[in-house]
Formats: sequence, C-alpha cells, structure tokens
Amino acid sequence: MGEDRLTAGEPARSQGASADWDALWQAYVDGIVEECRSSASGQLDGARCDDMVIVRGPAAEPESAEGMPAITISDLERFAPVAGELVVEPDGWGVVGTPTNFYATAEAHTMQGELFETPIEVRWTPTSYVFNYGDGTVQESEASGTAWRGTEESWTETATSHTYATTDDVTASLTVVFTAEVDAGSGWFSVPGTLAVDAPAVDVKVFEVDTVLTNGDCTANPAAQGCG
Repeated sequence: MGEDRLTAGEPARSQGASADWDALWQAYVDGIVEECRSSASGQLDGARCDDMVIVRGPAAEPESAEGMPAITISDLERFAPVAGELVVEPDGWGVVGTPTNFYATAEAHTMQGELFETPIEVRWTPTSYVFNYGDGTVQESEASGTAWRGTEESWTETATSHTYATTDDVTASLTVVFTAEVDAGSGWFSVPGTLAVDAPAVDVKVFEVDTVLTNGDCTANPAAQGCG
C-alpha cells in the first residue's frame, strides 16, 4: 500500500521549552492522523491514514528570549565590570618573615546599557582572583580574602596573605575574573566565558624588624641600655 508523506516543520522551541517536548510533538502528530480519519470517505481512505508518514522537519532556528543574536563575552567588554581595589594590611606595608594580608573588594554588580540597539542589563559576578604579590609569587584563588578582624588577627596568616622573604619594595597587583548574565527584558540568561579585569596596582614597602632587649622604657628613658 502506498504511503502519503507529509513533512511538517517543527515549531521553534523557546528557551524554557518543556522537557516533554517529544510527547507534545507526538500529540501534534496524533491530531493530524485523527483529522485524516475523520475526513476519510471510505474504509480504504481510512486505512491510508494509518500508513501516513509524518517526517519531522528541521527545527526553525531558535531565537533568544530577547530576540537578539547570540551574545558573547567579548560583546560585553565595553560594559567593563568594576574590579574594585586591592587592599594591603597593615596600611600598605609588611614585615619580612611575617604574613602581610591582601584582599579584594570586588562584588557582584549590575550595569545598564545598549547592545545590538536593544537596552540590556548586565550582571557581573566575580568568580576568581589572581593575586600577584610583586616578588614573583602569584596565587589564583576563588576567595577574595578578608580584612583582619581586630588586633587579635593582625599579622596572622589568611587564605590570601603572603610572607615576604626580603625587604625589597614591591608593586602588588590583582586581576578579578568575572562571569556575566544578561537581561534584555525577558529574564536573566548566562553568557559563556569569563572576563578578566585588573584592579589598580598597589606599592608595598617591606621592612625588617629586629628585636632587642632594653633596660626599661625607651620612650621614658631614651638613654637606657639597648635604646637609641
């Protein structure tokens, strides 16, 4: 028995298409077959409906929820995220052989602008940090670091601190790595890739501290043994 061959273009799936897409398509096919049977004029015509083959055609090219071309991370470079600052404790200096604390102030934030002649909002999220301590040591961390909490934590080691071996003054730097999400009015969606942004560099003075024994308080008695 011959076959009627019907090609139907599959409707484009939206970004939030149901996981039961195949079931929906099958229901659509069943509806076509049932319509064929209801309009058949005889037993032979009705049998032909059972032999009808429906070929799922190529899906229409999906369109983003925003009706925009696919966005890449390079498209968002001009929406330069704010890298914040590199903070060095205590107050931009350190002591040889003792941890100097470093931390980043970058936070998640949003920016507004226009892309492909469409108003959009970009949400930047810092995901990793590259600390360059200026003496040849570089550390990549998922942690931004934190400030010392009070005098009890001063000079203690942290996840992003560094201990210098010499008194050479150095310039420390920080690179913040961001991921991006975009909303063009239809909800947020992630953009593949990452964007690395440099924070301003910081000069660090490294001192060496010697411990000496004194006879009394040098402030009150500068001439005491060990003072001066």
